[in-house]
Amino acid sequence: MFFYIIYIIILLGFALNEIFNSDLNKKTQRNYIGLLCIILLIIHDGFRWETGTDWNGYYYTFLNSLSGSKVMMEPGYLLFNYAIRYITNNYTIFLIIHATIIYTLIIRTIFQHSVAPFLSILCLYCLMLPYLGMNRQYLAMAICIFSIRYIISRRSTYFIFCILIAMLFHISAVMFFIAYFLTKKISLKYFLILIIIAFVISFSNIINTLKFSNILMAGMVSTKSAFYIGVGKTTLLGSLLGTFNRLIWPIFVLLHMEKVKNKDAKFYLFLNISLISAILYIIFNGTSYQIIIARGLLYFNIFQIFLIPYIIYLFKNGLGRLSIFAILCIFYLSMTIKGIRSYQIEGKDDIFIPYKGIFINTEFERRVY
Repeated sequence: MFFYIIYIIILLGFALNEIFNSDLNKKTQRNYIGLLCIILLIIHDGFRWETGTDWNGYYYTFLNSLSGSKVMMEPGYLLFNYAIRYITNNYTIFLIIHATIIYTLIIRTIFQHSVAPFLSILCLYCLMLPYLGMNRQYLAMAICIFSIRYIISRRSTYFIFCILIAMLFHISAVMFFIAYFLTKKISLKYFLILIIIAFVISFSNIINTLKFSNILMAGMVSTKSAFYIGVGKTTLLGSLLGTFNRLIWPIFVLLHMEKVKNKDAKFYLFLNISLISAILYIIFNGTSYQIIIARGLLYFNIFQIFLIPYIIYLFKNGLGRLSIFAILCIFYLSMTIKGIRSYQIEGKDDIFIPYKGIFINTEFERRVY
C-alpha cells in the first residue's frame, strides 16, 4: 500500500497548491506539472508487473497475438495487441504505450474542461486504481472522456465516431451514447421524481423479467474482473452505500446551484452524467443485470472527476474550502481502499498489495489470475 500512498500524497500536494496557491494557476507552471502527472501515471501503469486485474488473460493475449488463435475480445484491442507484438514481445513496452494513450487523452481533456485540473487528477487516480488491469475498458473509457469535447461543441458526427472507436475496445462503451443528450438543466424536483421512479422500478423487480440484448452484455462479462466487482450478490448495506456514494455529491451541487459560477453546457453535462449514474445504479442494482453497474457505469462514474472541483469552489473562505477538501480526500481514499480490498479473495493472492513492478518488489511471488 505504501507505493500507492506515495502517489496519493504527490497528487494531493499538487491539488492543494492549485486550490490555495494562485501561482500554480499560471499556464506554464500548470503545463509542466500536468506533464509530470502524465509521466508519473505512465510509470505507475506501464512499469507494473503481475499487479492488477486480469493479468494472465491480457498477458497471454499479447504474447500469442501473432499466432492467429481465436480470442473472445473486441477487434480493436486485438489489433492494438497485434501491432505492438509485431514490433516487440516485451509486454512492458505494450503497457507503457497503453498507459501513454490513456493518460494523454484523459489529462488533456481534464486540462481543457476541469475547473481544478489537479484535483481532478487526484480523483482520477483514486477512482481508477481499483480497476487497474482492465486494459480494454481503460482504453474505451479514455476515448469516451476525450469525446466530451464533441458533446459540448455539439459535433455529433465526431462524437459518434469516438464512441464507435471506443466500442472496438470494449462493447460496453455503447452505453455512453446517451451522454450526448445530457447537456440541459434538470431541476432538483424532476431529479427527485426520477429517483423515486428508479426506486419503484428497483423494488418491483421488473428488470429481471426483461430480456436485454446479448450484444450489450457480451463485452461486459468477458473478464474475471467483472465477476469480482459486479457479479457477486449485493447486500442491502452494500446497495445503500453504493446509492449514497453516487447521490451525495450531485445532490450537494443541486442544493447549492445558486453559488455555482459559469453554469454552462459542460457543467450540466458533468452534473447530469453523475445523476444518471445514480439512477441507473438504483434501477439495476440487485438484479440479474447488475454486472452493468460494475462495468457499464464506469463511463458515468468517472465523470465525478469533473464535478468534484465545482464543489471546492462553492466555499469562498480558506477554512471552509480546506474542510470540504479534507472530507473529499477521506471519501475518495476510503473508496480506493474499499475497491482494492474487493479483490481480496480467500485462497488467492492479493493482486494489488504490494505493488509489484519491473523495478520494485521484483522478488515478490504472486499467483496471478
